[in-house]
Amino acid sequence: MVGNEKTNFFREFFSFKTNKAEGVIGFHRALGIGSWDMFNGGTGGLIGSWLLYFMTSFGGVNPGLAALLISARLVIDMFWAPAVAVISDNFYRFALGRKYGRRRFFLIFAIPTSVAFAAMWIPMAGGLSWLYYLVSFILFDFCLDLVLIPWEAIPAEITSTYTQRNKMGSIRMWASGLAQPLIAFVPTLFMKLLPAEHGMQTSAWALFATACVWGVIGIIFTLFVYFSSWDPILISKEKTELMLRHLDEERKRAKTPARLFLENIANLLLTLRIKTFRKHLGGAIAAAGTRAIIFQNATFLQRAYDQLNHDLALNKEPAIVIISNSQIGGTNDTHQGSFVYSQTSNIPNVIDLAATSEEDLFAMLNWAYNQHEHPVFIHLPEHTLENRPTKITDFSKPQYEVVKSGEKVAILGLGAMLEKAENVAEELEKLGFNPTVVNPFFANLLDVAALDKLSETHGLFVTIEDGTKDGGFGQKVATYLASKGIKTLVYGADTEFIDAVPKEELYNRYHIRPELMATDIIEATKESKGPNFFKKIFSK
Repeated sequence: MVGNEKTNFFREFFSFKTNKAEGVIGFHRALGIGSWDMFNGGTGGLIGSWLLYFMTSFGGVNPGLAALLISARLVIDMFWAPAVAVISDNFYRFALGRKYGRRRFFLIFAIPTSVAFAAMWIPMAGGLSWLYYLVSFILFDFCLDLVLIPWEAIPAEITSTYTQRNKMGSIRMWASGLAQPLIAFVPTLFMKLLPAEHGMQTSAWALFATACVWGVIGIIFTLFVYFSSWDPILISKEKTELMLRHLDEERKRAKTPARLFLENIANLLLTLRIKTFRKHLGGAIAAAGTRAIIFQNATFLQRAYDQLNHDLALNKEPAIVIISNSQIGGTNDTHQGSFVYSQTSNIPNVIDLAATSEEDLFAMLNWAYNQHEHPVFIHLPEHTLENRPTKITDFSKPQYEVVKSGEKVAILGLGAMLEKAENVAEELEKLGFNPTVVNPFFANLLDVAALDKLSETHGLFVTIEDGTKDGGFGQKVATYLASKGIKTLVYGADTEFIDAVPKEELYNRYHIRPELMATDIIEATKESKGPNFFKKIFSK
């Protein structure tokens, strides 16, 4: 049975049968449509491999300016490509579109595309050579989009069958792949015919000849596309009449091409409102070498968890994610930040930081911006914005700051909860204790050296965090210290949905009030059943 399915697939794939009305594309027509990507892939490969070298070596363009000229293409495509799509989609409005079709008409622009591509490789050293290359490069990009975008829409228009589309898509991939060895072979051939000057890697005219050959290839393959494809609306009188009626209805709605273009640009910009897309975009920006700074409200972070995990962390894309509202509670059960630390602190390959003060925040941002190894999450302090000096400026590895030195009890307050830790210390001092207060900075990584040193003189550790205890910072500390026989009191929220509960009530419920925590700590020192070392620390 499987063998018959394979036979039927290959028979259909390589069949030369064509039925325009039913959307059946013969292999020869699919080959004619898909093979154009050899030109598209080849021009991209030649630009990526040689254009920067060509402009700096033979065009007299400064390397930085040359790189900027090439990068300008991406900025132009952001606006020009959607415009071409709108023009092509609505080309039936015009007499040319009704006569030649809304996609195939644009194939004529393959001629100026090829000419502009060849013009880019003419050596022209001089004071304004950069302007010449900028104009020719922009002209090439404009004309290429006028061919590329309508061409990409042809397979979806002439057939709705997956197998037929897959046939053209597969050939397109073969053609683009075949272009890569050819763009290495053709320049090599011309370099032998047109030797380079002494000390140069290649001859300028060898690259120009290569571009000319590739331009001719582009025109030939565009002819293949034209004669292999068709416009589905124009294959029958009925479909043509249906298209004309549709145009009449569009005219009544008074949607001009300019209005349609603006609507499509607006729809494109609306994608930035999609939280997951913003993470995709930030990861792509970071991967390209630009510093991406992403702002994210903690109450919606779960919607972008896949992007944080797979796009940023797995690929170690050094984006900076600034997270607000990382705190216990929220406005209601659908908008609460309690779960955020347990989410972000358990993703590998990231540095997850919690700022306590304005100085902490600036130090973290400065370090994150200048490093290129990891994605960095920074949680904003959500209580009063404090000002206090910070001693830590390098966050490449976990480092704790001892804010107040003491003995026997060590209190670690993560992020905004450092203030709570200091308040607890004040309560304990009234009762004769001298606790140590620590700013841990890191939500996901432990400063093992600091914990080991503190455990030599402290028998009880206390952690306070502005989120759920399960999977949070405190559990990580408690797990590590348990192996040493040292007890840890972990303070944070329970894992539950919180619906419009006042924060003070939550602090009472979770014992995060300073006087309640102080009472718990005193009881822990009295009732400990821990190892002899722990008892010795608290013995009088």
